[in-house]
Amino acid sequence: MIQHGKPALDVMALSPSDLGYCRQLIADYPYKPFYYYPWLSKAALTNYMLDELADVIHNNLNWCFCVTANDHVQGLVVCGKRAWETSVLQLQAGFIGPLIIDERHASPNRLRHALLERALACLKHEGIVHITARLDVNDIAFLHLLETMGFITLDGILHFSLDLRHETGFRMAGDQQGGLHCRLHRETDISVLRDIAGRAYSHDRFHSDPVIDPAVADRAYACWIENACHGLDDAVMVAIHEDEPVGFMTLKISPRTKKYLGATVGKIWLVAVAEHMRSQRVGQQLMHHSLQWFSQHGVDIVEVGTQLRNAPGLRFYSRVGFVPINPVFALRKVV
Repeated sequence: MIQHGKPALDVMALSPSDLGYCRQLIADYPYKPFYYYPWLSKAALTNYMLDELADVIHNNLNWCFCVTANDHVQGLVVCGKRAWETSVLQLQAGFIGPLIIDERHASPNRLRHALLERALACLKHEGIVHITARLDVNDIAFLHLLETMGFITLDGILHFSLDLRHETGFRMAGDQQGGLHCRLHRETDISVLRDIAGRAYSHDRFHSDPVIDPAVADRAYACWIENACHGLDDAVMVAIHEDEPVGFMTLKISPRTKKYLGATVGKIWLVAVAEHMRSQRVGQQLMHHSLQWFSQHGVDIVEVGTQLRNAPGLRFYSRVGFVPINPVFALRKVV
């Protein structure tokens, strides 16, 4: 088949054992995980991403496709199913990304288009109708291609970072005033935590998606915090006021970061405070105790993200010492 006078690109499936052929492609990719830390070497970031990709495509619900020429991998794309989102959103859900191409190719946009079309065809064959993509804001060419293929932007997320190796007091004091204290979750907290989570979010991609009913989006967060308590995350820090949970932060440590990057990274995922306790220092107390927990468990760097529309959250993380590091876009296509 000939397209615009050029032979069609041969896009083929890539197995985890073939990822070694992608080393140079990954090494040249500018938006590898943690690329925004200038003290990390290119080799370390490359090894980290190769290991992460191997984990992703070892899952039989995910696939990786590549384009090669002259024994050189010129591009790859990862796609797959999202089992949890399928169950909570009541839609067959999947994802695309990352999409990585060799920018030295004579037609880089042609590579992107061929890989994206192959991934979309794969997901369609698997019955996926709700497809999300998350990408670095600097990856403008991929963003524009997604837009031409029917994706819409749902939200933008700004990630923040705090280096615990350079912090001594975590920028806020822990106290027990006003009957407020923090501890790790207990099984008996979960029903209240579900209720808090089901009422706390409005700026996220679920609530911004016109095909998702707001009540379904609320239930998704209620399910998310329950899963976090049951092992999805490494810890759930809970704020207690008058013997009742009034807020939480979910905490997770990435063991792969120590192995490849020489520093252990921890992430704060879900953050919520009961409406009647907002502006009562609940967030400050949760952060103080969460950072203490991370420090006690050998974490060097803590990351957290929030939607660009969440102005109070953006101000809070800046106020307690976090610095902005990396914005990303979240997009979605329904087929």
